[in-house]
Amino acid sequence: MFVISYVSLIGLLRDRGALVMAFVLPALIFVIFAAVFSGTQGDGLEIEVVFADATQSEQGTAIGAALSSDVELRFAQGGAPENGMSRATARDMVLSGQADAAIVVVGPVLVPRPREPDRAPVVVLADDAKPIAGALAAAAVQRALGEAVPGSVSPPVVDIEAAAEGERDPAVTYYAGAITIMFLFFAALQGAVGMIEDRASGIIDRLMLTRGGAGALVAGKYLFLTGQGAMQAIVVFAVAWLGYEVMVWDALGAFVVTTLLAATSAAGLAMAIVSVAATRAQALATGNALVLVMSAVGGSMVPRYMMPEWIQDLGALTPTGWVIDAYQAVLFRDVAAADLERTWMLLAGFSVVALLFSWIATRWKERAA
Repeated sequence: MFVISYVSLIGLLRDRGALVMAFVLPALIFVIFAAVFSGTQGDGLEIEVVFADATQSEQGTAIGAALSSDVELRFAQGGAPENGMSRATARDMVLSGQADAAIVVVGPVLVPRPREPDRAPVVVLADDAKPIAGALAAAAVQRALGEAVPGSVSPPVVDIEAAAEGERDPAVTYYAGAITIMFLFFAALQGAVGMIEDRASGIIDRLMLTRGGAGALVAGKYLFLTGQGAMQAIVVFAVAWLGYEVMVWDALGAFVVTTLLAATSAAGLAMAIVSVAATRAQALATGNALVLVMSAVGGSMVPRYMMPEWIQDLGALTPTGWVIDAYQAVLFRDVAAADLERTWMLLAGFSVVALLFSWIATRWKERAA
């Protein structure tokens, strides 16, 4: 009994990959998940806002100055109080996703307010997809009013209004894309690990002797995984359309492009992982851990705006984040296809690099054998 335990221990100590996956990887994932989910409690959460003063008054200037010193607010580019933004521009920035909320001074703050006494002097234009951001912006306004005009304000002080018009459910639209890309990665990884078994059984050796060689092998698997991923996405969004009225048909062309690029990204990453893994278990352990981390920081589990700023920046570098942003832009924000070119190019570039890496690694591995 002890001999078997000793032999197993020696085997573990000699396998550096197994050591990393057994002891380093769990701790790393814990740290990342703790950082991600700690931000959802609201403590220390920063939101990105824009400010507009429709009154062009001293009171509005004082409120803007007080908001500028609030540590829980970050002003989007061009949205600081000194920029003199209009209400319409502020609303457009919220709708396009460039800001989480807009703070607009619409009337006199000091009492008495002879005109429309029941109207709040400050309006927060909130993004329906980020409801917590609206509440946090309203709380910041309350603090700013207490600092800028203490003891002179009567309720109501601030109203929260939806920046967007219509009855689309932003949460359903968001999680349709978020869940889709997460399971595209998991399914692609499961489909790609078959290459390791083919390598062990000698099937790949025989295929390498054919005319296409490694290129045909990698391309064939890549096309299959891409098709599988596209069908998965179509099924999820069909359910979202039928059950929750997610308006896929209103932007069908952009939806198709985003879906294909999401599928190619998942296929490319899965092929890249499998091409360097020595065993099926190693590929699944490494791949699943990577997908979990990307899903967490990219926004598949919690929207990125609820995370610490450094996690948001990290999530913006992941294909998960790119796909979620693209689906949000297409299905909720009605962003034009021309404005999605950068995101699409990132996904396409990631897919091409991953595919080339997989082809090179497969070719090198077979030659080394």
